[in-house]
Amino acid sequence: MQRLLLFCIILFPLLSGCYLYYFDLNWQLENLAAFIVFIPACYLILTIVLIIIKQISAAMMAAVLSVTSLVLFGTTPQFITSDGCDENYVSVMQYNTYYDNQQLGNFIDFVRERRPDILVLQEVSPQHGEQLKLLKDLYPYQYGGQRRVGYPSGQMILSRAPLYGMNTTTSISGHNIIQVVWRASNERDLFLIAAHPPSPRSEALWRERNEVIEDVVDMAQASPLDVTIVVGDFNLASTTERFDQLLPSFDKQPVASWPKFIKRWSIPFVPVVAIDHFWIRRVGGSQNTICFRDSLKQIQGSDHVPVETRFRL
Repeated sequence: MQRLLLFCIILFPLLSGCYLYYFDLNWQLENLAAFIVFIPACYLILTIVLIIIKQISAAMMAAVLSVTSLVLFGTTPQFITSDGCDENYVSVMQYNTYYDNQQLGNFIDFVRERRPDILVLQEVSPQHGEQLKLLKDLYPYQYGGQRRVGYPSGQMILSRAPLYGMNTTTSISGHNIIQVVWRASNERDLFLIAAHPPSPRSEALWRERNEVIEDVVDMAQASPLDVTIVVGDFNLASTTERFDQLLPSFDKQPVASWPKFIKRWSIPFVPVVAIDHFWIRRVGGSQNTICFRDSLKQIQGSDHVPVETRFRL
């Protein structure tokens, strides 16, 4: 009986992780699925404990399952890179700046040095918008911050190249989705969709988030241009079945970007969850368009870290 109980204890994390990862879930379990990256670490700790109490055969089983869970779930990459980025790449920097961010100057200085082609920002307060005007010389085109536009669901876009046809669509629950045509190069216009669905802290917000995501998918599938980009803080972990099913014809490379710190207690943390996403589709081209994604952990002030994405046109 004791052996059976120990066997069940050892199998429980793996079976739980498989259920969370591969099945459609309610809002609490889908939120929990964001943290299945910790299962390999749990098995490592369990292996050490079993060795200490001299349960060697059980420890060997836990060690094997630690490797198995690492293969199945692993850790969300901190960056994706390859040798495919040539000098003609296009770069997008996305960042949830965090409404209470008091260190936005840190990000602004970094942008001046790095000079990505476009910035897609969430949780931009009017005070942040004023600070971001310091980048006007580098980013003369913007959407968000104008008198009649405001900051749609706290969003703002700054671009080095022209933006056309800017408009905002509102979901049933009142969340704004931005659509713009971006002249990413002298030869190519891109259809860019930016969104920031609500954090699913309750079942009602979970449903609202899913509504926004469904609207974004419909817009992306109906894109009028050959190249379509979807970008933003989607509050949806990459370690979920819902994420896997989104926009299957688009290239995506999730990287860890949250949490930089835990808001309630301001406890520093290492980003392990990918919720700041980027999808791209190029009709008639290779699906492997993204050649670089990097989470920039040196930037302080927000519970998210900025993510830079480079792709080939």
